Amino acid sequence: MMKYNVHSATDITGFGLVGHSFEMASGSGVTITLESRSLPLLPQAYEMAQMGIIPQGAYGNRNWIDCGAMEQGSVDLALTDIMYDPQTSGGLLIAVPEKEAQQLLSDLKGSIPIASVVGYAEEYHDKPIIIK
Repeated sequence: MMKYNVHSATDITGFGLVGHSFEMASGSGVTITLESRSLPLLPQAYEMAQMGIIPQGAYGNRNWIDCGAMEQGSVDLALTDIMYDPQTSGGLLIAVPEKEAQQLLSDLKGSIPIASVVGYAEEYHDKPIIIK
């Protein structure tokens, strides 16, 4: 990360991906769009979420962010439950300029094969978080 123009970075454990994205977006005055189908998932996480095996903290996170996030289009409930899950693997959410994102991703994939671009920031509109 040191060779890139990182605007912000955070460990997403505790408030989940949506909660930490909300904090980043609110602090920066932007809207962050998260693309649910781009998420790298731990083995069986999706299947567990489909069965409703979600920690209580995910519901608390959803309630906390409720007014600051909106879904667009057909978003899978199991994926959004995972996005609010506080017991993530401690992955990092890194914000870099769009022109640097693919190179950073390429560099990360050398040691972190599941590294992914999961969204983007743009000028604020409607809500701090949009989930697609």
